[in-house]
Amino acid sequence: MQCKSVAERNIPPFYKIWDIVQFKEKWSDILNREMWKERKGGRSDIEIFESVELRAKAIYDRISSILSSFFEKGETVDVFRSISVEDTGKFIDDVVKSGKSYHEGVLQGVGIFWAWDIESAVSYRGGYRDEVILEAAANCEDVDFEGTIIAFLMFSEGSCDPNENENELRLKKGRKMPLRSVYKGTEGGKTKEALEPNRITFSTPVWVWT
Repeated sequence: MQCKSVAERNIPPFYKIWDIVQFKEKWSDILNREMWKERKGGRSDIEIFESVELRAKAIYDRISSILSSFFEKGETVDVFRSISVEDTGKFIDDVVKSGKSYHEGVLQGVGIFWAWDIESAVSYRGGYRDEVILEAAANCEDVDFEGTIIAFLMFSEGSCDPNENENELRLKKGRKMPLRSVYKGTEGGKTKEALEPNRITFSTPVWVWT
């Protein structure tokens, strides 16, 4: 698959990522804790650093494998973003009207932080009472591979459980993607099965911009 090879070429090597994240708060804290705990056991600072680096490498290998697998069966991967809206009905009407061309509509600039798992799509900001989930199709050119891997290393211990990890797929800004559907309301839960009755699809192509 062309997209699979593009994805693999765009996954940065581990040491490029490690050079970025090892000095950030999470990994510097882990390193400091390990050094404080292990020095009495006779391990050298180099041995401690290498053990922490191996832990990061295992998480890097996990997310790299996930990113490659997305495009093994096709050229796109389903991505999800939850947003809060003032009125769901009006939002759906606006989607149909404004999703056909790029202008100041409700689907312009909806953000680069998406999830590859619908249960992980959480609306952190907005302040409105209604929640909707957008489902779009991202191709390999839409994905910010480096940003996704860094986010996974910073906010995950390697688990893809939506209760433990955001399963974030970071996209490039300004990308245009086909909107597959909108799920209106999440009262019954966020599994695909629970959300299916609230799923709205579109008879004509509708687009969303990151």
